[in-house]
Amino acid sequence: MLQSFLVYFIICGFSLMIFVYQLIRGTMNKISFLSYILFSVYIASLVSLTFFPFPYQKELIEIMIEDNLGTIHNFIPFKTIFGSLELGLTSFIKQIIGNVLLFLPLGFILPILFSFHQLRKVIYIGFLVSLSIELIQFGLGLIIGYNYRSFDVDDLITNTVGTFIGVIIYQYSKHVLDQYNLTLRVKKGQK
Repeated sequence: MLQSFLVYFIICGFSLMIFVYQLIRGTMNKISFLSYILFSVYIASLVSLTFFPFPYQKELIEIMIEDNLGTIHNFIPFKTIFGSLELGLTSFIKQIIGNVLLFLPLGFILPILFSFHQLRKVIYIGFLVSLSIELIQFGLGLIIGYNYRSFDVDDLITNTVGTFIGVIIYQYSKHVLDQYNLTLRVKKGQK
């Protein structure tokens, strides 16, 4: 299986090279450097958690198909949410709370890095990122012949809720971020 740590280090290493180069050239300040590195670590973690480890060995894929080990797609809203409640607290925390927490940083860090005058755009971006992940997982299942990772409409719901909570946390901490000049947004009247 293609392991997540390899992908994680490739994404982080490539980002680090780009941002160190910009820092050395003077086109990026230290706050921007740190912010973009943290965002790169988040993106690498998101990719690693949602797509990997990825099975590419033909024998393993054949065994998974033969033993009917693929997960099932869910197109019914709240089915996974209620199902995880029935399975107990551990399942609920892993499935539901985990998905909310996975997208919370996106809702918090996007307004810091980019100029969003309407924070609902951040929530929309969170939804689109989540939808992209779900569609890629669905497509990968079609390509390899079984649902290694499944499309789940409840993931869209919980990920979007996570983005929304991140935006709320950003809203409540915005004055502190601005006070210490920790946002990279362009302030009104500046270019």
